[in-house]
Order: sequence, then C-alpha cells, then structure tokens
Amino acid sequence: MVQHSVLVSYLVPECDQFAALMHDAAEAYVGDVPTPLKQLLPEFKIIEKRIETSLFEKFGLYDGMPVSVKKADLIMLVTEQRDLMNAKNDDEEWGVIADIPHAPFRIKPQSPEQARKSFLDRFNQLSKVRR
Repeated sequence: MVQHSVLVSYLVPECDQFAALMHDAAEAYVGDVPTPLKQLLPEFKIIEKRIETSLFEKFGLYDGMPVSVKKADLIMLVTEQRDLMNAKNDDEEWGVIADIPHAPFRIKPQSPEQARKSFLDRFNQLSKVRR
C-alpha cells in the first residue's frame, strides 16, 4: 500500500501529487480490503469513508480525489498485476481493466522499511511544495 501510493503520486499532474500520495491513507486505519469484499460490507465502507473524510480534511484535500488519481490508481493496478502478480490483462477476472495502460516503469518491490522511507520522503517533498 505505501509503495503503491508513492508510485501513484508520480503518475499524476503536479497539482494532484499530494492527493495521489494520500489516496489510500484510510487503509492505515482500516486495512486494505479488496473492493469485491467491500461491496459486501456496507458498514465497513461507511467507517472507511468517515476516516477518509477526516484525513482529507486534516491534509486540506477538501475537493476529494481528482480524476487523475483514480486513473493513476488503475494504471498502478494493471502495472502491479504485470510486475507483481504474474497475471495477464486479458484474464477473465481482470477484464474490467483490459484497456488500461501500464505505467512507464517496472515495479521493484521494496521492504517495509524502504517503503516507509520512500513514503515519508515523498510526503515531506510534496508538503514543502504545498506551502
């Protein structure tokens, strides 16, 4: 999740990079639950949305997630599928993302410590830009 957010932040316009970095921040509190399972847990979605709203307000993301972040998130999903899951875009279970392009780079998995450092470095970098 942490490395994913950092990489998503590089796929969007500069004005959306901080939002991209923070797009999955609520998962730090509720965990990363797959979307199909979330659909079966309406109470979970309500709790996650409350946490997300609080975090977005805390960090000044009052307009919610920009469209560019949602698009970049899908690009990262396809790229993670290619680089980390050894799956193919044309597999039936992945059909909904069949037309999404890959990121222009390959993902090199990071250790939790490396990912944490990457996230904090990117957070500090983007926080300075926002001042």
